[in-house]
Formats: sequence, C-alpha cells, structure tokens
Amino acid sequence: MFGKRLPHLLAIVCLMSLCMPFAIQGTNETPSVESILSNLDGLSLSEFFDVSYREILLRNPERVTLLGLAEMLGVRNDRLTDISTAYAHKTASLVSGILERLHTYDREALDRDDRLSFDIYEWFIEDLLLQHEFRLYDYLVTSFTAFSTDWQLMDLLSEMHPLNTHADVEDYLSRLSQVDWKVGLLIDELELRRDAGIVPPQFMIATSIEQMRGWLGIWFIAPQDVSGISPYGVELYQTIKRRFRDCEWMTDEERSAYTDRAVEQLETSYIPAIWNLLAMLTALQESAPEVGGATSMPGGAEYLAFAMAHHTTLDLSADEIYEIGLAEVKRIQSEMRDVFAEMGYSRDWPLNVLWDRAYADAVPDTSLPWLEEFARIQAEIELAIAPVFDLVPDAPLEVRRAPYGGVNYYMEPAFDGSRPGIFYAQTSGSPLGRYGMPVVFHHEAIPGHHFQLALMHELDLPLFRRIEMPTAHGEGWALYAEGLAHELGIYEGNPLGNLERLRLELMRAARLVVEAGVHHFNWTDTEGAAYFAEVLGYSRDSMIGLMPRYVGYPGQGSAYTIGLLKILELRQRAMDALGDAFDLSDFHNVLLRDGAMPLPLQEQLVEEYIEATLNANE
Repeated sequence: MFGKRLPHLLAIVCLMSLCMPFAIQGTNETPSVESILSNLDGLSLSEFFDVSYREILLRNPERVTLLGLAEMLGVRNDRLTDISTAYAHKTASLVSGILERLHTYDREALDRDDRLSFDIYEWFIEDLLLQHEFRLYDYLVTSFTAFSTDWQLMDLLSEMHPLNTHADVEDYLSRLSQVDWKVGLLIDELELRRDAGIVPPQFMIATSIEQMRGWLGIWFIAPQDVSGISPYGVELYQTIKRRFRDCEWMTDEERSAYTDRAVEQLETSYIPAIWNLLAMLTALQESAPEVGGATSMPGGAEYLAFAMAHHTTLDLSADEIYEIGLAEVKRIQSEMRDVFAEMGYSRDWPLNVLWDRAYADAVPDTSLPWLEEFARIQAEIELAIAPVFDLVPDAPLEVRRAPYGGVNYYMEPAFDGSRPGIFYAQTSGSPLGRYGMPVVFHHEAIPGHHFQLALMHELDLPLFRRIEMPTAHGEGWALYAEGLAHELGIYEGNPLGNLERLRLELMRAARLVVEAGVHHFNWTDTEGAAYFAEVLGYSRDSMIGLMPRYVGYPGQGSAYTIGLLKILELRQRAMDALGDAFDLSDFHNVLLRDGAMPLPLQEQLVEEYIEATLNANE
C-alpha cells in the first residue's frame, strides 16, 4: 500500500512505539513539554528527526488527519486542534527545546544527506519559532478561505475527515461535539488580537459574516436568537447526510442512528458556536479599520519583514519585492501583446480592449462536460511531459467536482493510502472560462502540485522532509509547471489558452507590487484592486474580491513568482554550464528528489548537480 515509502515508514512506526506512553488517544490532554523533550535524549540523528517531528505533528491533530498519519502515529482522529495562546506557548517551548537538542549534533561530521536534513530541519524549526513570535498578526478569520481558521474547520468536517469505518464515524461525532470548544478558543484569540490593535479590515469581516450566515442557512432571515435556527437547515447537515449516504458499509439502522447523533451535536455544539462567532464578528466590525495590512498594525514593519522571508525563504525587502514585480509585469505584458499581435490584433491597444476583442471573436469548444474536459487535459499533458520526467509519483490523481462554489484546488494524498491525490475542479461557468482550464490543471495537478507533493510523500527521507514545504518552493514549482507545459507545445493552436496562462502569470507578478503597496506603501484595498485591474485588463470591481488574500497574508502571493524566478535562474545556470550535457529530466530530478526546502538550499543542490555532471563528462 505504501509503495516507495514503505521501508522508511516501517522504521518510523518502530520508533513511534518507543514513544507510545506519550501519545494520549481520544483526549485533549497532552504530556508535559519536559517529558517529551526528555524522550529525545540519546537518539541517533535520524531517530531524533522522526521522533521530534512526530511530537510537533501531534500538537495539531487536525493536520494529522489531513495527512492520513493518525494510525501510524498511534492516535485517533477524534480531536480538534487547540489554538489557544497558552497551548501555543507550550508548543513554542517544545520547539525551542527541539532546536537546542538539534544543535548538540555535530553537523560537520555528518554525510551529505544528513547534513542537508540538518539544515532543512534547522530552518523549519527556527521558522516555527518566528511564527510564534508574530502569531498575533494572523487575522484568523478572513474572507480568503484557505487560511481562515473557521473555513479550515468546516473543510475538515465537510470533506477531509475520513468516514471509512465505525471508528471513523465515532471520531467524527467526537469532533463535532468539540466545535463549541474550538470556536470558543477562536473567539478568545480574536479578542486578544483586538486588544493588541490587530483587527481585520471591515470588508474582510463583512464577507466572513455573509459566509457564516450561509453556513447556518440564514441568508434571508434574521432570527432573534440561536433557537430560531434549525439543524436541518444548516449547510453541514446536508453534507453529513450526503457523506453518510455514501458510506455503503453502513446499515440503514446505523445510518439513521449516526445521523440522529450528528443532529444532536449540531444543535448543542455547532450551531451555538457559529452563532456566537457571528455575534462576535458583528461587534468587531463596528471598530474594525477600513484598511488592513502591516502598516495598520503595531510593529507592522517587523512583521512584514518576517512574513516576506517566511514565504519566499529569501532576505528580500519590500522595496525589492516591489521592483521585481514591476519588472515582471512589464515583461509579461509585452509577451501577451506579442500573442495578441500574432492573432491579428494591434499590440498597441489597451489590454482590456484586446481581451474584449479576442473573446468576442472566440468560439470555445464546449463539446465535453467540464470533468471530461479536465480528463482530456490530463491525458494530453501526461503524454507531453513523458520525455522530461523520469521521477513521477505512484499515487494516482483523481479529479472531483469542487465544493464551495467551484474553487479549483489540490489535496495531497493521505499517507495511509486512504485518499489519492485529488484535484477539486470547477465544473461550471462561462464557456470562455474553458480557455483557462489547462493552466489551472497544470498548476494544481500535473506536473504541478500533484507531482511535487505526492512524490514527496513517497521519498525515502525523514518524515518532515516529505511534508513541510516553504511557499516559494511549492508554488514556485507549480508556476514553473504552467510555463513548462507551454514550452512543451501544449498551447500550439490555442493562443487564447496561452493568453490565459500568461494572464495568470501576470497576476502572480502583480501580487508582488500589490503586497508591497498594501503592506509597505500603505495602499488601500481599493488602490490594490485598481492596480490589478489596470495590469490585467479587468474592471476594478471584479478585482476587489482578490484583496483579502493579499491584505491578510503578506508574502504568500509574492512567493509564487519569487520561486519561479529562482527555478528559471537555476535552470539557465545549469544550461549555460553544461551545454549539451544538460538534461531536463535530470534537472527536474534535482528539484524533486530531495523534497521541499528553502530556495538557498535548493540552489546548493543545483550547484552540486552541475559540478557532478561536469566531472562525469570530463
């Protein structure tokens, strides 16, 4: 079942059995930091990596579930993650102790592979400590769902918690009963940030409120109190019914009993929790600032510097990010105009006019349903990339209809084999939207995130190197995958598809300018949207919905282009140094076979590859 990763996973399981007294199943209790750290003494370096990282993972049981690691780590999927400040301080104390023990190993005495693991782990641990130092700067609840604590909880309950056995359902119901506790902690943390002067801007809170009203099924009504909300009208009830219905292993009697128990938890835990969060956000909105970003926060400049370094893994100032973005915007726009000119339009027209003319003349192919079209795209790209990839994942990729309004995203395979890699795909929209389907698939699935993340899970490396991924490395690869598809001829005869690829690349470049603008130059969200509109050729109103992401998560959007540029720089360096000895498959292996890491360490590996190839060809 585990394929390539079996030998290393078995070793980890054996190591974990040494620590089972510290794995408390089915409770929200945790062992003391001191007892955990004492268990790390006397281990070999490889044992230390796996046992210490296991303890870090166990601090976040929801993530353990998403990764499919519960059974291997000796725990159940029955706990929600404690997000309280007190718990975070204990976690930071644990991480600090792990770093101290890491430094007791003699790095210079290690071989190449262990030294690389040492350096990656050191960066990861130090970054965790910095994240803790700036933890109050996280907004927690935002209208950019992917990083919003409330949405992550909903995604766990709606999609990601496994329901394959009776034990899985019991764990699910246990988690459902803890929602009031988890959301209570969330409210406490929002209040703590409010008191520290860190409050999301009004437009972000307003969108979050609207979303939560939808969860409770009260879009068009305003009940006076929580008793006016029926559990049968909430969105999660319908999801639970669907998921239980899909559990073919259940008898009808079991399905009915489990549903009744879920309804009880919706009434007593879930609905009151979301109602209280709605009330808190409504009150918070009255005192929320009109603009957000680092410049609106106490100590915002220091936070911005951390956030940029955390995501890009490079020491770049906001001014440098801004200038890189401007240069990339200019380059990509020029390339787009060349494509428009090849289609017979004047390259001197404004971009919005060029887009309007091109789409007015377009005749999109709508002969296949959306999911079938994605299947065609998958077959096409798999054939095209075969000559330049000899290292690919064993895990299958499955394309499924996307929940939550049709947002495209990728979910990596579960380690226990219970879930394949999944591309959640948009399955409806304007016929013109089909021109953007290939680039989305190449980014999210093949050869983008699926190739990188699924393969990482299968490598014979320490566990942390098969899980942790700096933003610039992961998103830089996915953005590189988009361009690689073009280089391999995927868009021949499809200039509008290529233009959609370029427009997405342009949007990523524009993020550098907007993030620096919002967080360093004090732009409003409206000014950021106006820049996006000017650059991309859209209306400003259509761009305002992008802004919560870049207001709430500085550096995350910039890391895509920064990662891409580093990969392209390293590839060109290798091509220049190796000449005819350069092999694209070998270069891709260098980027994929050692897992994810900060960009400076990836650069070292490419230099090793160049030197080794030159020596082999002397």
